[in-house]
Amino acid sequence: MDSPAQSDLPEVDVLVATYNGEQFLPDLLDSLLGQSHDRINVIVGDDGSADGTRQVVERYRGRFRSLEVHDFATAAEHGARANFSRLMARATAPYVMFCDQDDVWLPNKVELTLRAMRSLEASHGRDRPVLVHTDLRVVDRDLKAVADSMWRSQELRPERVSLRKMLVENSVTGCTAMINRPLLTLVGTIPDRAIMHDWWIALAAACFGTVVPLDERTILYRQHGGNSIGAKRWSLGAIYAQFVDVLAGEAAVRSVQKTIDQAAAFHALYGDRMRPEQRRLVKAYSEIKTMPSLSRKAFLIRSGLIKSKWQKSLGQILVT
Repeated sequence: MDSPAQSDLPEVDVLVATYNGEQFLPDLLDSLLGQSHDRINVIVGDDGSADGTRQVVERYRGRFRSLEVHDFATAAEHGARANFSRLMARATAPYVMFCDQDDVWLPNKVELTLRAMRSLEASHGRDRPVLVHTDLRVVDRDLKAVADSMWRSQELRPERVSLRKMLVENSVTGCTAMINRPLLTLVGTIPDRAIMHDWWIALAAACFGTVVPLDERTILYRQHGGNSIGAKRWSLGAIYAQFVDVLAGEAAVRSVQKTIDQAAAFHALYGDRMRPEQRRLVKAYSEIKTMPSLSRKAFLIRSGLIKSKWQKSLGQILVT
């Protein structure tokens, strides 16, 4: 039941993608129950778990104001991107958040993000697509601190938001993000060539709306052997490994090619809606491999289509 103080606040749909998450899922669901903003609806999409994930979720039925469970076991495509895309189609609230099965949300996560979102909508208008995302506290599998701030530990600059930056690297961690209904409608179904759901959504927001980082840690971001995507620790060894990867070639080339393919998909879907300068930029990057080698590298530098970290941008330029 909604508290009287919150009865006039908007609902938020929390989308939870699960796959064999039995071990950590109770911590997450307990943290959702503990949110200071309690007008949340939980929508779970299970990707064919073989453990007790579904049983864990069923134990929480009746404890949330709304809990839906969808079985995607027979879907043609699996993975987080496809799972979240299907869940987005089932969201009905004016605001949507994305949730990994193994994290823990701090009690004011929804409240802080929603407050920032509504302030932005008041400034820009309720029809503008908006994405708000936050920093994270990185922890190990037992929730012991690894880094108080992922942004600072990885020297990230989330305030540097632009279409050209989003084309080559993602600065938005999906499990910290909230999007509004205009952005959800704009994105619709996430295409196969999108690298990840959060990257594609952030790309759309950077092109057609607003992306705002909130300098708050709102989540315990659990790192363990089962993570499909996670925080990387930067050290001399890690930097050396990246240079080895560049010299080896294949992994770095694949990584860059995925961003080119994603740009091509983005241009195909949204090209007629972009401003002329945006359309030229996205189209040129999607066709960059048709340029001579030296021209490609010059184009990246001249257009600002380079990554934030020097070791990553160097590798990117070398293999493009």
